[in-house]
Amino acid sequence: MSTNAGSTIPTAPIAIVGVNHRSAPIALRERFALNDESEGNALRSILQLSTVDEAVVLSTCNRTEIITASSGGHDVGAGVDQILGSISGVGVDELRRALYKLDGKNAVAHLFRVASGLDSLVMGEPQILGQLKRAYERARQSGSTQTILNKLFHRAFGIAKAVRTRTAIGERAVSVGLVAKKLADEIFADLNDATVLLIGAGEMGALVLRYFASSGVRRIYVVNRSVDRAVELAEHFRALPASLDSLESLLPEADIIIGCAQAERGTSIISAEASEVARSRRDGRNQFYIDLGVPRNFDPEIGSVSECFLYTIDDLETVVSQNLDARTIEAAQAELIIAEGVDRFLGWWRERPAEEQIAQLLRDVESWKESEIQKTLRRLKGEGIDSAALEKIEPAIRKCSDAFAAKILSRPIRSVKGRSSETPAYLETFTELFLQSESEDDEPKS
Repeated sequence: MSTNAGSTIPTAPIAIVGVNHRSAPIALRERFALNDESEGNALRSILQLSTVDEAVVLSTCNRTEIITASSGGHDVGAGVDQILGSISGVGVDELRRALYKLDGKNAVAHLFRVASGLDSLVMGEPQILGQLKRAYERARQSGSTQTILNKLFHRAFGIAKAVRTRTAIGERAVSVGLVAKKLADEIFADLNDATVLLIGAGEMGALVLRYFASSGVRRIYVVNRSVDRAVELAEHFRALPASLDSLESLLPEADIIIGCAQAERGTSIISAEASEVARSRRDGRNQFYIDLGVPRNFDPEIGSVSECFLYTIDDLETVVSQNLDARTIEAAQAELIIAEGVDRFLGWWRERPAEEQIAQLLRDVESWKESEIQKTLRRLKGEGIDSAALEKIEPAIRKCSDAFAAKILSRPIRSVKGRSSETPAYLETFTELFLQSESEDDEPKS
């Protein structure tokens, strides 16, 4: 946006580089998935870039995004794509097709939409907000966020709350766990008689277990690397805990196998060979695998095994699209809330230089006031006024000094707040008039 003074109002120096369920299929997306260790390594590498001062890494089953900010100005986040390419091992051409980069206003709007559940596979699902909060908290604790991203994320959380309280999008939303359950409903005439084998006892696993347990499934096994966690979750839902070591023996019993674990990239918790062995012991009964993991929990070749049917998280889109019209109206209202939030955040950013100059002026004035008050007290003492009398006089002097400074400063401060974001030259004039350069004295001449 150009001003009549020839200056350009800077946009927020924020960028997002990432891949999600819209930009890449799961086979490519899982190569970008980060566990806690690789997330920390990625964050450290990103912060070494000259174009990045602050960063947050978000990695979920549907997206891996790097949110960056820099006070340096131009080309924020340049080089992040190369780091993601190095982590994933994805070639340059494939990387270019899969990754997206958003900056300035578009990046702010995208993050607000992500936080509000509008950019999720299942519109309005609440799980992403918790994931975003945890990603931010990990970054904050590591010292990789400062003023800009702290403000941005707190605004994002506030926008998400406003969307949920002012629209019904959350009421109409379904989580990925519920979508998996709806898929099972379509496959089985009666889930009560089905045996479910759930792999993974994390947040996603708990969501899936809640939906299947509430639907009347009588036998659900919960398998997890940490048996204690499996026991804890199973007891809450009257399921049966089991260790990973028992997976091979349990597999032939299961009608529905759901993967929600954090698998190592390039490995499968259940291979096609294990699926074939289990199938041979089931007397021709079909098995349904629902893979909600990224990286994937199950060997993709399971889908080619006779009597075995494999669904990945991308396949859930067909279920998600049903009844989408009912959520579209709520989404439109949510977009208005987000647009308002974006404008307010960008307004804060544009006014930051004025706020900094105002803060400096107030510090200078406070220093000047204190200096003059001390001079006045010394002068009065030299004129014979005793200490007791001075103690009574001093509060009145301070009150008068504060009131005078407030009246003198109120009009220019209001003006620079209101005009500096649209007319940068106004801030320059304010600075020249009210702020001394380093070569000038620290206090006004008397």
